[in-house]
Amino acid sequence: MTHLKTRLTMNHHRPLAQRFILKYEIQPLPKEEIILYINHHLKIAGAKMPIFTESALEAIALRSQGWPRVINTLTINSLLFGFQLKKEQIDEEVVRLAIEDSGV
Repeated sequence: MTHLKTRLTMNHHRPLAQRFILKYEIQPLPKEEIILYINHHLKIAGAKMPIFTESALEAIALRSQGWPRVINTLTINSLLFGFQLKKEQIDEEVVRLAIEDSGV
């Protein structure tokens, strides 16, 4: 993001830089917030019970390094694999399959 900021401050990018109303840099989430983030989204979606095991959440946190876009990708792919495999709960094995498939 710093590279983009530097490039926008150059003179020939001034018209584009003037059109930005808000500049914001997202930082990676710490592990505790990753788990809260995932559980919050599941609750909003209507989940009534835990869908991911603790080890699955740990695997997502470790692999994503806290980046929300990667968390979302791994979570969605894990849910899809879990559905295909008819899993009652998403475990670390399913997350590993999602990691391999998504290439993140």
